[in-house]
Amino acid sequence: MPWHPSFLKLKSSIILSFLKMKDQILFFYWSLLSTHIIKNRSKHCDFIV
Repeated sequence: MPWHPSFLKLKSSIILSFLKMKDQILFFYWSLLSTHIIKNRSKHCDFIV
C-alpha cells in the first residue's frame, strides 16, 4: 500500500519537531547536570585544597 504524500510530509515534520525537542531536552538536562556538578565542586572545594 503506497503512502499518501501528505502523510509522508506530516511524518517528516513530526520527526523534525521531535529532533528539535530532543535537542532542547538534552540541552536542558545537560545544563542542569553541569550546574549540579559545579555546586558539588564548590562544596568539595575545601577538601581538595
